[in-house]
Amino acid sequence: MNSKSNPRRQILTLVMTEHCNLHCIYCYEKNTGKHVLSVEIAQAAITEAFQNPKFDELEIDFFGGEPFVTFENIAEICEWLWSREWPKPYICFATTNGTLVHGEIKEWVTKHKDRFVIGLSLDGTPEMQNINRCNTYYDIDINLFKELWPFQPIKMTVSRQTVANMANGIIHIHGLGFMMTCNTAFGIEWKPEDYVVFAREMKNLADFYLWNPGIEPCNIITMSIQRAAQYAEQVAQADTIIANYCGAGESMLSIDRLGKKYPCQTFMPMTVGRDYDLDAAVKTLSSRDNYSDQKCKHCCLMPVCQTCYGINYVNTGSPFIRDEHNCTFSKIRAKASAYFMSEMITHRAKNYIYLKDANDLDLSYMIRGINLINEFVSI
Repeated sequence: MNSKSNPRRQILTLVMTEHCNLHCIYCYEKNTGKHVLSVEIAQAAITEAFQNPKFDELEIDFFGGEPFVTFENIAEICEWLWSREWPKPYICFATTNGTLVHGEIKEWVTKHKDRFVIGLSLDGTPEMQNINRCNTYYDIDINLFKELWPFQPIKMTVSRQTVANMANGIIHIHGLGFMMTCNTAFGIEWKPEDYVVFAREMKNLADFYLWNPGIEPCNIITMSIQRAAQYAEQVAQADTIIANYCGAGESMLSIDRLGKKYPCQTFMPMTVGRDYDLDAAVKTLSSRDNYSDQKCKHCCLMPVCQTCYGINYVNTGSPFIRDEHNCTFSKIRAKASAYFMSEMITHRAKNYIYLKDANDLDLSYMIRGINLINEFVSI
């Protein structure tokens, strides 16, 4: 049952344009153009989303490409939105590479900072950012993001070219004063030697947080291994198939320039191509019985193993057949998370910000998860 403390949120993604002013080396959007989502189609999609009775609140995400290529449309849509009364709470959000947030755009987002939140993608140190993202580190007003949205995490993506400096990149962003999230790039061809480097960097990162207990750890080192323990219990009791990893096709909805609906932006033609049978993929995704890759069904990491249904569809022809690269990364993350959490628990757990709200039951499941990972997860 829903409660006010746990509202059901729908995420409506308005893909404002396929165009981007950068060419990031790991970008999965391969089939782009310069089309722009019209204000009228965006308004219709927003109005319809507010009428959906399944959800208590709405997040309106402006996405691209680089959404601020279409700043005038974003501003018009938001000012129309803010001029009206709506039946449920909402927030406006945009994901950006930050390079265009200057001048008029900077003035506008500053004025509306309390009702328009921006998530910045920044890939670590200046050298890492410049390798991944076209020499743009110094094109971003990083202090603006810290000043306006101090609690909004930075999003960092790790490529093959930057994985050797992953820990330093994360530490650098913390040094700028940000919390952060981090992921390895989807849809690229990782090599066996990359996994060795990644494991080393995960150990370095764990040690950094162990020496700095007051820093909120990045998600990449805090895999929820307690959920792995709970899942193992469920599998032992019944032949359980795990539920959807993300909200694609359920709480997430993406709109293209023609007003067509997709489960999320990774199912759109700019990612999967123009010739895929997207209707069949969406129908498959809507079948709750198929949310598991059958070969992974009894793996204890199933509920916490990162996957992307759209990228899976591109690579394997099915939303549910998982990328083997992510499987290996998940095992390395699990091992590193188990080490990190074991050390925290051993050395006065309550000193660590990550465990400050953990109760005895949480710690019990965490210990079970640590033991499970160490016993059954091999890499």
